[in-house]
Amino acid sequence: MKPTPLQIETIPVPIPSLPDALEDTRLALFADLHMNGRSIAPQHRQALEHVARERPDVICILGDVIDNNTVHVPALAPYLRDVASVAPTVAVLGNNDCFGPKNLEILRETYDGCGITLLENEARTLPIGGASLEITGLEDPAVSAKGLRRERPDRDSAPRLSFSEAVAPRPQTPSVSVVMLHRPELAMQYALAKPTLILAGHAHGGQIRLPFLGGLYAPGQGIFPRWTSGLYPMGESRLLVSRGLGNHGSTLRFGNPFHLPIAVLRKKN
Repeated sequence: MKPTPLQIETIPVPIPSLPDALEDTRLALFADLHMNGRSIAPQHRQALEHVARERPDVICILGDVIDNNTVHVPALAPYLRDVASVAPTVAVLGNNDCFGPKNLEILRETYDGCGITLLENEARTLPIGGASLEITGLEDPAVSAKGLRRERPDRDSAPRLSFSEAVAPRPQTPSVSVVMLHRPELAMQYALAKPTLILAGHAHGGQIRLPFLGGLYAPGQGIFPRWTSGLYPMGESRLLVSRGLGNHGSTLRFGNPFHLPIAVLRKKN
């Protein structure tokens, strides 16, 4: 069977209020890698090689780095360390990261050891040029549903945000705010806070993509899902969805290349 190719897609995100210092800021989206811990898949290597050449400003890992067939999470550390060496790297958890409590805790430790900031209802401000970019990472519902929330007493940890705090408009909204979450079907809730950009994965492009119709099925959205690939308006925000860099279990793709979106922030298209 012919290997599934990788599409590297540059996606301009128009932001009229963008500070000059953030013009052409690039965010690389690594979503749904579903790494098994045995070997590094070709598309994972290609994605790393691309960002190592192009040097984006931030790398965003949008959940499901592992899943239920991951045999040895620490084996992923060299790859994740190489990713983090390219640019500041922030991550959120996906539903499959939470499949096994032991693997999840090892993944958290692996992220810490590789210099990747895992955001679990937390915000970070990243200096870029002469400006700053606020990135908030939201907890996947599987974390609380399975009782896997981590309490971190370290003093350097940013305050946790409650759901109501995360969706509420802020009195001093930064000029550019980015929200990372795993499931795009939840994005409408967080669009109430009017972030500049919401990033998500999870939909796998709808698995089978049909001409003129798009994806056929996505978890959480069902048949002919609405949000599967690319940039969508969402109130005063925009939602950018990656089709992902891997497959869950034995699922296959058709007309649906693996996806490495590069979001480019610009004042105009």
